[in-house]
Amino acid sequence: MKVLKKCGWFVVSLLPVLLFFVIQVGASFVSIFVYMFLHYGDGLTQAELTMRAGEWAIENIMYLTLVMQIAAFLVFGIWYYFAYGKKKRPGHVEEPGGRQIAAIVLLGVLLQVVVSGALNLISEVAPGALEEYQELLENSGMMETSALVLLSVVIMAPIVEEILCRGIVFRLAKHVSVKFWVANVIQALLFGVLHANLVQGIYAFVFGLVLGYVYGKYERIWMCMLLHGVINFSSAIVSLLWGMLFLAGRGLAMTFMVVAMAAAVAGILYCIKEELGPVAKVPETAAISKSELEEIE
Repeated sequence: MKVLKKCGWFVVSLLPVLLFFVIQVGASFVSIFVYMFLHYGDGLTQAELTMRAGEWAIENIMYLTLVMQIAAFLVFGIWYYFAYGKKKRPGHVEEPGGRQIAAIVLLGVLLQVVVSGALNLISEVAPGALEEYQELLENSGMMETSALVLLSVVIMAPIVEEILCRGIVFRLAKHVSVKFWVANVIQALLFGVLHANLVQGIYAFVFGLVLGYVYGKYERIWMCMLLHGVINFSSAIVSLLWGMLFLAGRGLAMTFMVVAMAAAVAGILYCIKEELGPVAKVPETAAISKSELEEIE
């Protein structure tokens, strides 16, 4: 019975992510339908209008992404607010100070250094390994430098994805097991699935573990949004720096990249161990009642 209950809560943890994909597809279809409706009298055949609508969607992919993000924000923001937003934060949860916030910002940059460096090294060693991933990024419009991309990638994506994965999925996953790492792995795994491609899914899983750790320690969704935003914002800057290095020579660039990644890993471990510290153990009465705790265990 206990196993079935845990499996049930795991399935429930999947539902917000499935809803996200429904919103994503729904927002795209509604946008395309509105375009076709507005151009219905242009003298085009149904096939021509459908083709033109598809081309319009590709050309305006970032606008459609922003529409989807706004829709998702409304749905999950309301869900989070009424389900968890009004609840008092448990007493065992730590209060972050300026030093911890600075560590979060540094942690975001260092994480991006490691992941971006790894992707660049893979591209150099096996040029064809990431072709589909690079093409996907280019088609998504995220490689462009514009205010729209900045709004979508650096502001809206962290807000929506943190409310969804850390704010809702993480809390639902807590019912699968009282052990922190179980809920953290579940939400990180679903965070990877959310990105809908293998390469992004792998490093999103790693990012998700760190973001879940931050939420588990402080239970402040804005800290996860800050970390997520720094990771996304530093992506363009770090990639630019790697590109400048390769102009100086491939061998020198790869050597420096390996050293920088090693230093970044050391910095990440320092930030987590020394500046932030371990996630506090949850007292039995802090998150759920004793009877609920016994049922889950």
